[in-house]
Amino acid sequence: MIDIDTLVLNLKEFFSDTTKRIVFICSLLLFMTLCALFVLILGLKKPEKKASSAVRTMELEKTLMIPSGPEVPDEYITSRKTPEAWSDSDCEPWFTVPGNSEIKKLREVNSKMADDILGAAP
Repeated sequence: MIDIDTLVLNLKEFFSDTTKRIVFICSLLLFMTLCALFVLILGLKKPEKKASSAVRTMELEKTLMIPSGPEVPDEYITSRKTPEAWSDSDCEPWFTVPGNSEIKKLREVNSKMADDILGAAP
């Protein structure tokens, strides 16, 4: 038969002071882990709020006017049509035709770069 005294003694030993602490700490850690998982799952499942897709149109009663002030002079043009190509008079101040010496120097530099790149090629 089962000895009841031994069983009671084993139960008392199991639930002694140190074992109670270990069981309490383990159950507390388990509870905290479950709470963290619960919060994480709820945080991930929140649907994203979509911005309202209502189209708003703006109807002007008067034309927009540029404010006068020091940052916008009166003679300043805010928009202009640019030509497709420059005229010769527009190009003169910005472009100079290279001379023969500049073209020779450029040819030498380009030849040297090509020789360095292709030097080991079969």
